[in-house]
Amino acid sequence: MRFFFSLIVFISFSIFISAQNSIDTLKQRLSIYSYKERVDILNDISRSYNQIDLDSTLLYYNKAISLAKLLNYRQGIAYAYSNYSSYWYYREKNDSVIKYSTKSLEYVDTTKPSYILVKYYNSKGLVARDENNFEEAEEYFKKVYDVGMQINDTLSVIYSFINRGINYNNNGRKSKAIEYYNKALDFAGNGEFKVLASIALKFIGDIYVEIGELDKGIEKLKESYRINSKQGIEYRKMTVCLSLADAYLKEFKYSDAANFSKRGYIIAKNINSLEYETRIGSKFCFALSMDGKSDSSILVGNSLLSKCISISDASSCILVYSGLADSYISQKKYNDAFVNCNNALQLANKSGVFVDVIVAQYVNYKFYVAIKDFEKANKHLIKINAYKDSLITGINKNRINELSYEYKLAQSEKNNSNLKIESYNLNQKALRQRHYIGSLIIGIVFISLVLISIYINLRHKRKTNYWLRSKNKVIYNQKEELTATLEELDVVVQKLKESNATKDKFFSIIAHDLKNPFSSIMSMSELFLRRIETIDRETATVFIKELSETSKNTYLLLNNLLTWAQSQQDQIVLNPDRINLNKIVNNSILPYKSFASNKNINLINAIPDSIFVYCDADSMNTVFGNLINNAIKFTKHGGEVIVGSEVVENKVVINFEDNGIGMKTEQLENIFRIDKSISTPGTEKEKGTGLGLILCKEFVEMNNGIITVESQVGKGTSFYIDLPINRN
Repeated sequence: MRFFFSLIVFISFSIFISAQNSIDTLKQRLSIYSYKERVDILNDISRSYNQIDLDSTLLYYNKAISLAKLLNYRQGIAYAYSNYSSYWYYREKNDSVIKYSTKSLEYVDTTKPSYILVKYYNSKGLVARDENNFEEAEEYFKKVYDVGMQINDTLSVIYSFINRGINYNNNGRKSKAIEYYNKALDFAGNGEFKVLASIALKFIGDIYVEIGELDKGIEKLKESYRINSKQGIEYRKMTVCLSLADAYLKEFKYSDAANFSKRGYIIAKNINSLEYETRIGSKFCFALSMDGKSDSSILVGNSLLSKCISISDASSCILVYSGLADSYISQKKYNDAFVNCNNALQLANKSGVFVDVIVAQYVNYKFYVAIKDFEKANKHLIKINAYKDSLITGINKNRINELSYEYKLAQSEKNNSNLKIESYNLNQKALRQRHYIGSLIIGIVFISLVLISIYINLRHKRKTNYWLRSKNKVIYNQKEELTATLEELDVVVQKLKESNATKDKFFSIIAHDLKNPFSSIMSMSELFLRRIETIDRETATVFIKELSETSKNTYLLLNNLLTWAQSQQDQIVLNPDRINLNKIVNNSILPYKSFASNKNINLINAIPDSIFVYCDADSMNTVFGNLINNAIKFTKHGGEVIVGSEVVENKVVINFEDNGIGMKTEQLENIFRIDKSISTPGTEKEKGTGLGLILCKEFVEMNNGIITVESQVGKGTSFYIDLPINRN
């Protein structure tokens, strides 16, 4: 962990230059400069090696300190000890950090601001933060800022802001951390410290992602990525890629998550960072599986699994197991999927981390849905929701604690200010009393006794009133909380009712409405085969016609069922465009011309060729097809179905009108409700499920439209769909 912070805590701009090139250049200068200058160069080399090779850091420190002491070069000695304290920080020896940073001060004038003093305060701050002494760390980082401003060292000032931001973030005060990261951004600007700005941007982005403001977080992280790409800083690009992959996974944008995790994964392999290869690679494997690229996911996952296990990275193992499980599910390799699902769940339950548990429970839920064990699938779904609620509660609780801390801090400052004012007033009053104490002492004593008596009575009454007000306030707050809780429970109950109705409808369609047509098709097929040699042509025609009608109705039902299931899982992606309404209605009518012809129904498209609407063609084709099919189904022989349109301001109102049997008021009220809708047979006993109209309503609303219906029994029905003409 400390090696990661080495990129941001060491006060030197050279950490952002190619370290090896810088070291080579410094080594070339050793032979041509004077002895004191050689000490400075050895110190620079020692400091530069802090980033890439701690053994070389120690080697050049020893050379620098030996030569500096031989020359009695005090500034060189101070500089060497300061570098040595940084060496021990990376070795995680806090006592040695303090020892040598303090020793460096013995060789400089501590009454004057200097770079060595900055390094001393910075080291003390880092050690205090590592030991969770956040207030002490804040004081030292403030001193880094003060000295940096005095010596006009912009780099020190920027680092003080970044370190204070890290300090507040570790202390749970996210908004305060963002405030200091933004101050670092203001100082860094777009000049030579641009790379420091990329660090602050990454930290801000990470906080936004952590608290759920994903859009803001992704914007900051992308800005950081652009800066690091221009500067060619591969390590920083890799860490930002990891953050972006995590953000896009939380936003369910799996293609983007796969894109950035792939970039970071390649960098990690190139720089031989096993830790980041497993961390980023596991997200790459999982994102690929969620994006439907199962073959690639399996390839990456199998190459990573042994590495994740070797470094005991539970979270990475869980993501890899989950990615492999999901990929095997999509390939219907259920035995392999079960093994990986089980491994992911066991690790997640052992770790207890909310995100890990949710991921593992989710792939187990998908597995049991795939093998149609809905009872077990539902158990995993319940656990997912429970962990999600706990995660959200935890985030909210942290935010409340942060706000409470800020409030207490503000109250403390206010109280201190009031105490100062009160102390000043008392001192002034005492001075005035000294002038009158001799002549008024008897009167003051008398008046004081009276006032004390009155004060005691008033204070007793005030305390009683305050106690009553407090109790009333508590009772009122409890009442408000109880009312709010009851309202929340009502919302939850309603959602549960809707969820149960959706589930019941889904299983009802599968168990009855979908099962019966298939049973009918199989029975008729078997009967036809048994009698094929004796059956006459006319009877055969009847059999085949009935098989055809049953198959068509079953296909329509199955298509609606699958489309509806996709919409419930948010798997349908719309591609809206400006399309010709007449053309899409013609395409929707085409499959039902035979159905209309069999009932001698006149099917008319009265929409002008000049009308355009802005919508997704595929989903609206499903809507129009369902409405046309319903109109034909509930219209008697010789009837008429007309599709017309009217342009009203910036929208088009499409009318599907028939002169069929119509609907009662009760049917109209519940026609778009899955928990209330009841399928009604057509004029020739055609069967349905009531699912088509529910699907129509969802698709119309997904296209920013509105669907309404008017009907009279015996006179017919009209469905109206309002769709926008343009994107806006």
